[in-house]
Amino acid sequence: MSLKKLAELRRTLAFRLTLWYAGMFLLSAAIAFAIFLYLITAALRGRTDQELLAGVRSLSVVMVRQGLEAVKRQALLESQAAGEKKIFIQLVYPDGRLFSSSNMSYFQHIPVSAEAIGRMLAQGEPLLATVRSPDRSHEIRVVYALIGPGLVVHLGQAMEDLARVIEAFQRGFAVVMAALFVLAAGIGWFMARRALSGVENVTRTAQRISGGSLAERVPVRGREDEIDRLAVTFNRMLDRIQTLVTGIKEMNDNIAHDLKSPITRIRGQARPNWRSRAAAGGRITRPWRAAPSRSATGCSR
Repeated sequence: MSLKKLAELRRTLAFRLTLWYAGMFLLSAAIAFAIFLYLITAALRGRTDQELLAGVRSLSVVMVRQGLEAVKRQALLESQAAGEKKIFIQLVYPDGRLFSSSNMSYFQHIPVSAEAIGRMLAQGEPLLATVRSPDRSHEIRVVYALIGPGLVVHLGQAMEDLARVIEAFQRGFAVVMAALFVLAAGIGWFMARRALSGVENVTRTAQRISGGSLAERVPVRGREDEIDRLAVTFNRMLDRIQTLVTGIKEMNDNIAHDLKSPITRIRGQARPNWRSRAAAGGRITRPWRAAPSRSATGCSR
């Protein structure tokens, strides 16, 4: 397609409507993807919170039944079983001092927050929070909870599942949006051309009429929409114009006929009168001799 045709295409209403359709479709798809991502994130975060609270309840039961040393052993066993890159468990005093901890080599940049412990103690229930390690690409969900007199558990779990979902979503988002744009542009072009087909019929009819064909009329599709109403109104206007043009032609013919009859009589009477006077021997001066001829010639014009 040449640059001239592309420039003409950009100025068409169908092209602008196609862009609007595609833009609205892509905006709706982006909003739908955002809602989907939010729901997936909320579901995974809710599942992580349930697992953290279940771990807190388990440690609380061990604390009540077997004592502090059993809690310490249970925390180490659970962290090793889940994986040192998956969870960590720290037992701390209410002032933030560390009592016992699992291997924190993977979570060494996540400190114990005395402020969070204070808020947890003030509200009287476990406190959930999300933190991000400076050298990690994913978030970590942590909980502070009181499991015994003077003992707080600081339990954290890496949200790797959420990170993988977001990463996969980001990879597929660009590809999906590009495919949706092509699909939306195709659908938008089809809808725009279909919606404007009636306007094109009016334009073509007007072009043929400008060439002198007043008998042309815009076809009415029978949908009774705005385009059909435009076509009916345009056809009525053409009927009115054709009626006026026909009336003007008839009036011109009548005027020409009315003028032609007396002129013919004048021509017929001018020459015989001149010939009869000449035959009678009447003397006709030179200026008057040419008068009948000038009268007949003037009536012929």
